[in-house]
Amino acid sequence: MSVSPIPLSELGRLTGRFHLGESRPLIAMNCYFDGSAGGRADEWLTLGGLVASDSTWAKFQTDWTLMLRSRDPVAPYVHMTELLTGNGPFKRDAGWTDQKIKDLISDTTGVLASMDQTKVCGVACAVDIHAHRRLLAEGYQVPKPAVVCAEIGVGNLLPWYIERHGVELAHLFYDQGEPFIRSIRTRWLREEEKKRRIKHGFWALIANVQPLNMRDTPPIQVADVLAWAFTRRLRNELGDKWAAFADTLIGDRTRLGALTATQVYPITEELMRQKYLKRTAPRRS
Repeated sequence: MSVSPIPLSELGRLTGRFHLGESRPLIAMNCYFDGSAGGRADEWLTLGGLVASDSTWAKFQTDWTLMLRSRDPVAPYVHMTELLTGNGPFKRDAGWTDQKIKDLISDTTGVLASMDQTKVCGVACAVDIHAHRRLLAEGYQVPKPAVVCAEIGVGNLLPWYIERHGVELAHLFYDQGEPFIRSIRTRWLREEEKKRRIKHGFWALIANVQPLNMRDTPPIQVADVLAWAFTRRLRNELGDKWAAFADTLIGDRTRLGALTATQVYPITEELMRQKYLKRTAPRRS
């Protein structure tokens, strides 16, 4: 299969590279924080992410932009918090009725379902913030919550992609307005500094980590949608009118989601205890 000499997608152009074949996948990420998910005053930080090639993202970008414009009022972008609370451009007095909001969310599902399911994989992972704090207090060497999500959740995107297309290096992109996720770039920079000595696992395959404006970047918008959908799953509230939309997006135990390869990871206290080491107290002389 021939590779275009110039990038076809906006993400591809932002890498600063030419000839972006399938072995140079592009990963879009976004975070969603909910301090009351689970019905027990739980706090979860959820990260949504998708991996696809430059050519796959190019087609998605065209389809997503057309979907946003094919309505009245036109949707300038998708951001679930603003959409559901009626803020930003989605104010009710601007014409955004409950039905139009439902139609927009439903149409995002249609765009995802129309993607080539052999070339894109989604992930949604969530860290139990209370459990994270307990482990830190006990002396466990647990990274910041977004880094935990990257290592466990986004880290599992790459084996899926490698098995089907191979990977030379991957490029990560995230919403510049999301404070939680900046720690992923900080961790990557630290790994880059020591790569001549040691560099392994997930971080060894990351070429760069770039902040972007979510409102101008459809792949990061859809990552936000996946993060929101998994948070609704965790919330598990009786009578939640958005639960059916969330299940359609990411699937449930009885059916696949709009992206058939979507992976979901609730990162519990038990899982973090298994993955991360506990600091040992220094010996006394």
